[in-house]
Parts: sequence; C-alpha cells; structure tokens
Amino acid sequence: MYQARTPSSSVPSKTAGTRWRWSRPPAHGTLVFSVGVGLTASVINPVAFSYGYDRLRFIKPVFIGDTIKTRTTISAKEDDPKRPDSGRVIERCEVINQHGDVVLAADHIYIVERRDKPKPG
Repeated sequence: MYQARTPSSSVPSKTAGTRWRWSRPPAHGTLVFSVGVGLTASVINPVAFSYGYDRLRFIKPVFIGDTIKTRTTISAKEDDPKRPDSGRVIERCEVINQHGDVVLAADHIYIVERRDKPKPG
C-alpha cells in the first residue's frame, strides 16, 4: 500500500538520515535524472528532437553532496516506421558518481532527419 508523506517529511534535514537505510539522505531519483540529462544538453541539434526515454534504471543511490557526470554513447540507429524521411538514434546515457559507479542508466530516443532521404516515387 502507498503511504502518502507530508511535504515536511520528505525534505532532507540533519536528522533525516536516520530515517533512511543509508547513513545519509539520498538525492531524489527524478532530480538525479534531470540533472544527469541536463549535463548532456550543451548543443542544440536542429535536425533532431527528443522522442523520449526508455529503460530508465536507478542502479545505485546518489547522496546529497555527491558529484555526478554523464557519459553518452550512440547504441543504435534504426528506421522510423512513421516518418520515412527520418530515423531513430538511441543514445545510452549513464550517470556516474565521483567513485566511478554508474548510478543511473537510460536510453534517450531521438528522431533525426536522414542524410540519405528516400527518393520519391
């Protein structure tokens, strides 16, 4: 059963670490995800747009005060069945903490304009 929390019970404090199974309070997973993905958004690609994320996994906890970085790797390219002039590029995003541990992983799906567009007719 889901137990609702009041806003004050979910805010980290000096005593909050005693409520967790770890010795210190973890950072919220969606915060880690948004910061980790934000670290990759340094260049706007005018021929691509984000189609969404898949296979999102929170592998290890991230704690308040940890340092994270993001590593991206193109893991697949495929046709887009809805758009003949476009394809899909799957970018594997891994968020890594200061110890070198992967703490979060997700596949970012992009719709991209094809270089070799199909000939009409």
